[in-house]
Amino acid sequence: MKHIILLILLTLGVWAQEVGVPFVQSNTLSGSTRDFSSFVLNGEALLFEENEHLHLWNFKNFSLNECLVKNDLKNYYIDVVGSRWFNTLTANTNTMYLSLNGRVERWDIKTWKKIDEFETPIYDKWGNRENFDILMIDDDSHKLIAGSSELAGYEHFVYPLYLYDLPSMKVLQKFYGHKNHIGAISKIIDDKYFFSASSGDESLRKWDIKTGNEINSIKNIKIYTNLQLSKDNKFIKFAEWDQNISVYTVDDLKLTRSFNVKNKNILSFLDNDKSIYGSIPKDKLIVEWDMKTGQEIRRTAMLRSAGSLMFAPNIQYIIGQRGNMLTFWSLPNYKETIVLYPINNCDWVVITPDGYFNASEDAIGSIRIQDANGTDRTLTPQEIKKFKQPKKIQAILNDIISTNKMEK
Repeated sequence: MKHIILLILLTLGVWAQEVGVPFVQSNTLSGSTRDFSSFVLNGEALLFEENEHLHLWNFKNFSLNECLVKNDLKNYYIDVVGSRWFNTLTANTNTMYLSLNGRVERWDIKTWKKIDEFETPIYDKWGNRENFDILMIDDDSHKLIAGSSELAGYEHFVYPLYLYDLPSMKVLQKFYGHKNHIGAISKIIDDKYFFSASSGDESLRKWDIKTGNEINSIKNIKIYTNLQLSKDNKFIKFAEWDQNISVYTVDDLKLTRSFNVKNKNILSFLDNDKSIYGSIPKDKLIVEWDMKTGQEIRRTAMLRSAGSLMFAPNIQYIIGQRGNMLTFWSLPNYKETIVLYPINNCDWVVITPDGYFNASEDAIGSIRIQDANGTDRTLTPQEIKKFKQPKKIQAILNDIISTNKMEK
């Protein structure tokens, strides 16, 4: 009898070891090896591009609303959060603009249908129309700013900015001064001026919307992130190649304070006018500083690195993007909450650290579990029934987009 009980206990022990925590198998992820871009459109939707797909997700009913697959998307990429130079897509709650094949297309995000398109004013040396390098939509002023590189002579380029009226797409002004590709554009302040930055010519420039003239500039400065304005539009913030996050006054471009971690490269940052958060992917760190004093509050070792950062609709959550995934962390303890994986052919998985998930039907096969001997295998029907919990996932997402927690 004792032998039978012992055998039962051993069997149960082996079974307990066999049932691990489900995870997503990395080789089933979408074929893109670079970071994809992402940003929150409003309290309900998330838009990002990866590989040759453009995804629109719905937070309230977390599912893939649309996955636009276009062969001619493969030669462009987007990055609104600023980890690259060229941004060819911008959007607000209702409308998306993308520069593609020598034209700008306007899409209705609600219906996922193209509204119209217009040709760019840029040509290459063979007379073919070129794309804009960067687009920025400004809702408050109903304008679109586009940056370009234009051939102005044999192997000679100029880098103007175009100001368009929305929705007419009438050119209101052009701005000349940059000597290399424009990598970042700020929002328009009081319908009077805006900023642009180029790492290539190492400058930040302030422009007068009415005259097209340069008002002021900072030279010998390499900016490689987006340009963030404070809520009161009195300060502009960005990260530099020398590892600083810098804060300048909008009026006269005076440096007021900077944030850095010695010998660490800050890839991206965000702030809520109270704290500023910097991502150091190489070391899997997020560092938080007090915005007013400049003092470091904490640095947190992360399970996953984060290249680009953004706040979720509920700013008690941070979304970090690195490679082929989006990770959601809760503040102030930086607890990993869920991870979103795009899978090949527009399929998807959303999974928690303890293995509970929701997924498109064809993506379930990419979820694995590890046996006691270290062998990965697919989930059994019983395990799928146990761990596939759409309601649990939706409850987390409902909190992420909740409007009653908007102040930290």
